[in-house]
Amino acid sequence: GYIKKYSFGIYLYSDPINYVLLFCEYSVFGGMIFNTNMGAAFLFFSRFIISLLIAILISAVLKKCHFKYLY
Repeated sequence: GYIKKYSFGIYLYSDPINYVLLFCEYSVFGGMIFNTNMGAAFLFFSRFIISLLIAILISAVLKKCHFKYLY
């Protein structure tokens, strides 16, 4: 239900959130996380889950504030 309900918000906000997550993960773990398969898998799944949840949260907040074209 949530993915269908907030699909436009997920589409709209997932890319900027992904860039922020990449920057944060690189700042915390450094470049070594990109060198291993486990590191790449961790980056992929963490970015997927976190960006999805944050995009849904942003969309829900904007919908609650009645911003018509931002969710």
